[in-house]
Amino acid sequence: MKISIIGNGKLAQALAYQISLTHHQVYQMVAQDFQKLINFTSKINVQALKSISQIDPQVDLIIISVNDNAIEQVVNSLPKGDFMLAHTSGSVPLSILDHSRFKHTGVFYPMQSFQNEYVTFNQVPVLVESAPLKLVSILEVLAHDLGANPHIISTENRAYYHLSAVFFNNFTNHLWAIGEALLNEKGLDFDLIRPLITKSIEKIVSQNNFSLLQTGPAIRKDLNTIERHQKMLCEFPQWAEIYKLISADIQNFNAQKPS
Repeated sequence: MKISIIGNGKLAQALAYQISLTHHQVYQMVAQDFQKLINFTSKINVQALKSISQIDPQVDLIIISVNDNAIEQVVNSLPKGDFMLAHTSGSVPLSILDHSRFKHTGVFYPMQSFQNEYVTFNQVPVLVESAPLKLVSILEVLAHDLGANPHIISTENRAYYHLSAVFFNNFTNHLWAIGEALLNEKGLDFDLIRPLITKSIEKIVSQNNFSLLQTGPAIRKDLNTIERHQKMLCEFPQWAEIYKLISADIQNFNAQKPS
């Protein structure tokens, strides 16, 4: 397929780079920061465009990989054509792609965190959806060609997968960042806590009932330790609030489980 990509973020670059390694062709890319786009496209011999209006409507597939709040504007700026159109968002519905203007619309959402263009799609779940269904098989083939695992998932269920991913990945990473920042603030050695992080990751990978893995003062209802911790966080009120909320939720969550 001849594919154009709108966007130049981490996912857009990963898609472009990895697709360029297959038999498919990344023909054009469009992004607001043109110089940054040229710096990237020069690596993979792709035509860089300054404006969406310059996109060749004769391509087979256009992938929109931009911030969620920019998708609708991009769709409204696209020229008419017989190309297939897909976005990569986990939370935005398929219907935003305006079926009245475009005959074949879909979603190609890789459920993974991308840090740079060299992150592969190997075994990554890709949630696909389309209207009409013809495009689904094409998106599935593209996912397979990238080494990914495609799954046909509705807009509603995809949104819940995306929401759960925020808890699993984004929020968890932020809590790690808070823990790291706290140690740095006190001039303590982060390496001493690495074995705990490693062990936690190992347990998560091997289990699927995470509430059974819960340890710590909240699950033990160790109120004295919780109170001491909150006093220690008095100089970091935003972290103290997070500590308080999560501790309460751990207790409430486990209290609702059948004994």
